[in-house]
Amino acid sequence: MEFSNIYKGYWYDRDKGGVNMNQIETAFFTIHMLCEGVFEVIAKPGKGAWSNAGIIDLGGKTLIFDTMSTPSAGYELRKHAERLTGNKKMEVMNSHFHGDHMFGNQAFEGFPIYSTALTKQWIKEKNDVEDLDLEREEMEAYLHGIEQRIAQEADPVLIESLKLQMGEMTHILHDISRLKLFLPDRIFDTEHVFKGSHREAIICCHGGGHSPSDSYLYLPQDSVLFAGDLITRKLHVPIYDPVSYLALIKEIVDLKVKTYVPGHGDSGGRELLDTMKTYLTMLLERAQRAHDRGIPMETFVKDFVLPPEYAEWLGIHGIQGNLRKVYEFTSIIRTEMNP
Repeated sequence: MEFSNIYKGYWYDRDKGGVNMNQIETAFFTIHMLCEGVFEVIAKPGKGAWSNAGIIDLGGKTLIFDTMSTPSAGYELRKHAERLTGNKKMEVMNSHFHGDHMFGNQAFEGFPIYSTALTKQWIKEKNDVEDLDLEREEMEAYLHGIEQRIAQEADPVLIESLKLQMGEMTHILHDISRLKLFLPDRIFDTEHVFKGSHREAIICCHGGGHSPSDSYLYLPQDSVLFAGDLITRKLHVPIYDPVSYLALIKEIVDLKVKTYVPGHGDSGGRELLDTMKTYLTMLLERAQRAHDRGIPMETFVKDFVLPPEYAEWLGIHGIQGNLRKVYEFTSIIRTEMNP
């Protein structure tokens, strides 16, 4: 497989006399080349990108995986995608409905945006700003509330989580006056294959775990998987359906992958997937045990002893939000099984 030399011409460091490097730094994110034509875009915490993205040179066109949390980050993403690949033709996909993964869509106006029908529906219902002034007021009040929480909080991990949340939301507030909601306009069901002269890329969605509908992008020739928020690093990522979530993780296990790019945090190998599987299994087992013993939810949450391997995981709700969600979900399942 032959590629254009454009990649080689773009990787340099001005401070080191034009030496080729394997990363590009911007105010919003860092770009790493995983292999020729495949780039991970890793968000800098608290700086206005919030979530990771991907740039994939299919050959003749570029595929963008997620568009980050602000128009500013989205435009920066597009600029580097064009420079890295030399392609003017692009296609975009949204992994799920959360704004931190798709508020940059407007930077790709005129290009097709792919998602499931359910993701499109939730983007429209949850992310459409009808009253800009009211939205601005609510965001300012939210940020003030975070400031107060930081001042009162003693837990250093929670303080860091709140500060990062404040940084990201401040960037969204700064961009909100020019934020336009661009909905996906290409709908797929469970799979869609993108093909170019260099490689193919497969979008897969077989349900939802973190959200009602979670898609990931698999590059079989490169053994790379862009996971969206199905995989994160050291983060108590919110859970929508823990049973489906675990099933999706087990599905991904069967794919031939060397590099997993999470929705948040640095990429890695199989250990990222195993960590998510262990985390979800632990939550489900603990919630099931609490139900078996007749322990009320609030007692379960209050008395829960955080395993040391999760002591430094971030999240503005800590593990407590997921404990409640999994407990409630387990309660519903038990009721359905024993009406």
